[in-house]
Amino acid sequence: MNERIKRLLMMDYANNQNNNTTTGLLDNKNQGGLFGNLGNINPNILIGSQIIGAGLKGSDPFSPIMPSVLQAAKIKQALNPKGKLIKAKNRTTGKKGFVDSNVIRANPDNFDIIETKMFEDTESKKIGEVYGNNFKDINAAANTAVSQNDTLNLLSELMKLPDLKTGEFGNLRNTVEKTLNEFGIDLDLQNASAADVVNSIQGKLVLDGLANFKGAISDKEREFLQNIYPGLSLTKRGNEVLITLNKKLNDRTIALNTSMNNWRESYGKLSSRNENGQDFLQWKSEWIKNNPIVTEEDRTLISSLEGQVDDNFSFAQGTLIDDKIIEQFPSMEKYRGKRYIIVGGKVKIISN
Repeated sequence: MNERIKRLLMMDYANNQNNNTTTGLLDNKNQGGLFGNLGNINPNILIGSQIIGAGLKGSDPFSPIMPSVLQAAKIKQALNPKGKLIKAKNRTTGKKGFVDSNVIRANPDNFDIIETKMFEDTESKKIGEVYGNNFKDINAAANTAVSQNDTLNLLSELMKLPDLKTGEFGNLRNTVEKTLNEFGIDLDLQNASAADVVNSIQGKLVLDGLANFKGAISDKEREFLQNIYPGLSLTKRGNEVLITLNKKLNDRTIALNTSMNNWRESYGKLSSRNENGQDFLQWKSEWIKNNPIVTEEDRTLISSLEGQVDDNFSFAQGTLIDDKIIEQFPSMEKYRGKRYIIVGGKVKIISN
């Protein structure tokens, strides 16, 4: 058997010399030293060594082939382990994804590494929550704004009517009744005027609805709209102004939501900065400041309507401060004979 193997090796050597190649019977390429290039060891040399070793020992030289194959595979895996996945962008395709680190190492010019944080510190988590809450609040506010605009259009139509008691407004009364139910308002439409309906729904929109516009309106604007409601709700013209202001707020909220989603699409996340070095919250604050709900012209009109009362809007005139109320709340003595309503949990005095 040894003589047979020797002849095979000599034939292989002679063949290599004639063909001027560097591969042999075991298809082992020149490695430049075992330790020079361990990662490129050809598994055939390992299998071949087992065959020769078995032949020299006088046993079947081909019986160790399968164990040798398995051993070679394990060694090759150890020398060339699978790389970890790294987030990267392919410069050719522009696609982002996770790529084997060995592929990146072999083709470094083809990829841009995208740094990712495996662990988030407490501060970063809290900051992320701020942006996340803004995203959630503005999206919710935009959805509310879309539905509210339909209601405001209905109120605008009701402002043109003296009442809802006549039969000709039967279909409109059905629409109004459905809207009242949505706001949880219990009102007898057979005895209610159009003004009663406007005040009931408008009060819900202005006072309760403002709480739904987190992230889309400043605290100063919210407080102002709450404070002007009592005075403006007492006249037809005042309610028209309230409806207009509500629509402006809704339209601005929808526009802000569109800008927010465009920001994420352009910059990846709300904390990313634009070309002016602003993140979304900084940009939003400046945008709200430059796009006020109430203009100076609006303020002048609102001031001119203060103290006015239309008879049709008696529903909104509040409760008269009389002896019974003063007995319970002595501090109200100075407001005797005036009317009050509760706005946002606070007492608001109506001058007339």
